Formats: sequence, structure tokens, C-alpha cells
Amino acid sequence: MSDETENPQRAEAEAALRAAINPDGPPPEMPPLTFAGKVRLHALIAVVTVATLLHSVEGPLWIILGGAATSAVHLYGFIRLNPRYVGIELIGLTLIGYFALPDAPVYWMLGSAIGGGTAAILTGLDALEDDHFFVPALGAAAATLALFMFSQPGGGAEGLGLIATYVDGYRRAIEASLELPEMADLRAQLEENGNMEIFRARVGLVAVCMLIGLWVIVMWIFGRFARRRLGRIRGIFSSLIFFHIRPGYTFLLIVGLIFEILAVWSGREGLHGVSYPLFAICAAAFGMVYVGILLFMTAVKRVSAGRRPSIGFSMLIALGLILSVYIGPAVGLADVWLDFRKTRQIRGKFT
Repeated sequence: MSDETENPQRAEAEAALRAAINPDGPPPEMPPLTFAGKVRLHALIAVVTVATLLHSVEGPLWIILGGAATSAVHLYGFIRLNPRYVGIELIGLTLIGYFALPDAPVYWMLGSAIGGGTAAILTGLDALEDDHFFVPALGAAAATLALFMFSQPGGGAEGLGLIATYVDGYRRAIEASLELPEMADLRAQLEENGNMEIFRARVGLVAVCMLIGLWVIVMWIFGRFARRRLGRIRGIFSSLIFFHIRPGYTFLLIVGLIFEILAVWSGREGLHGVSYPLFAICAAAFGMVYVGILLFMTAVKRVSAGRRPSIGFSMLIALGLILSVYIGPAVGLADVWLDFRKTRQIRGKFT
């Protein structure tokens, strides 16, 4: 007698799980936009893009939210509208911004839009969720860096003026802490060895990388909203609770380590401008894996207990979220090989 006959409930549950992992048929077709709908969507793209251009100089919040929103509306627009017209609109807005505004907001906006276009291509290819995190992030960051480097007379360092307020504020806070009596020894050591300027430059770069890490996370989340609106987030492995990263993407960490070693050996501080952003993007990705693991633990506890998790368990999860900045990326990186949620085992059985 087969297992299905002996345990029909298990067979039914496995069939439901298989359907959840592999939805039948192609993604649902969205009804074509009317002429008025197309005009409204083009207007939305223009409004979001112009708002990003005008307000990016106001601080890191606008840089993060504006860049992510620009990426999301272009992702949606490239799929729902004629990509040629969306591209023409983007070029027009870029030229207007270039002649009317400082260079840096234009480059940041354009890099974000390129990230959205890259995500649109991945959406058409039904790419996996880790592709949607890394590829648009790398495309947007590389495009922005290239625009800064090839347009500024002083190279990429001059282009970082876009986030000068954030960097300067962070640097001032660190320097103020060095004035505390308990930091006197460290301050004296930095000044004695002539490393104070290097320290200040490194602090600014760390601030930039923190901004990049938050930017790519919010850009991915906004992109998920756009893809969900398009009906392109399908199957349980597209959900945050099962977000995982394939081993191949750990190569980015290796590349970052190579540039970091070269920077230390050669003394070229500019190489940190490659290694640190790579570390920031990887840390953001592995940090989101860690969040998925915490959500998975909460869901399993709730299902197994048949009720809401206890106060003690909730406090443990809250502590895990608080410590996520310190241990999250390491746990997420370990999940690549240890597979805490057994996602590969489930995929192998039901796909």
C-alpha cells in the first residue's frame, strides 16, 4: 500500500506545498493600460524622479527613499509601458536635471533608475530573489560610481559631495567622541603616528557604505512592492521568510577581500572605495537572510504551539533583531552552507 493511501492528509499537504513552491502556469497577465493610464504612469515616473533630484541634497533619508522609489517606478514603468518611451523620458529628465541642478543628485537618480531597469530585465527572466537583490544593487552602485569617476575632475572622491552632510555629521560625531577624556590615549596615538587624516577619511567612507547598504535594502523592498503589483512574486521561496543566497554570490566577498588586501599592501586608499561598498552590499544581503531566519523561527514556533509565541520567545526574537547589526551578516553568511531553514532540501524534494 502506498504512502498516499496510508496517509492521505500527508499527501494532500505535500501537494499543497508543491503547488505553493511551483505555481502552475505563467505569471498572470495584467490588463493593458488605457491611454489615460499610460499618461498617469509617465507622470508618476516624472514626479518621483524630479522629487528625487530636488530633495537628494537634503540628507540621507531622501537619498535612500528617493533612490529606491525611483528604481521601483522605473522597474514598473519598463514593464507596463513601452521601454523606449520610458528611456526617452529618463534621458529628458536627466538632461534637465544636469543643466539645472548639481551633478551629484543627477548621478544618484540615474544610477537608481538603471537599477530599476536591471530589475525589470530580471523580472522578465523570472530570476530568483537573490538575483533581484544583488544584480540591481551592483548595477546601480557601479553606474553611480562610474558617473562620479568619469565626470568629476578629482575622480570618484569628488562625487561623494552628494552625501557630504551625512559624512560630515558622522565624522564630527566621531571626532567629538575623541575629545572625551577616556579617548585621550587613542587621540594621542592617532596624532603621533600621523594617522588622523586617514582615520577621518576612513570614517567618511564607512558612513558612505552604511548609506549604500541601507539604499540597496530599501531599493530591493520597494522593488518587491512593484513586482508584487505586477503579479511577479510567486511561490513561497519568493517570500522574505525563505530569502536565501546561493553560494555563487559569496564570490563578491572574495573580490572585496582581494581589493582590501591590495589597498593595505599598496597603500592606495582609493581601493577601499571598491572593497567597502562590496562589503556593504554583501552585509545588507546576508543581514536580510538573518531577518528571514528570525521570521521563519517565529512562524515555526507559532504553528507548532498553535498559538502566539510566548513572551520569552518574543523577547529572544527582539534581542536577535537588536543584535542583527553585529551578528546578522555572519549568521546569514553561515546559512549559505548550513541552510538553517532546509530550503535546499525542500526544493530538491518538491521541484
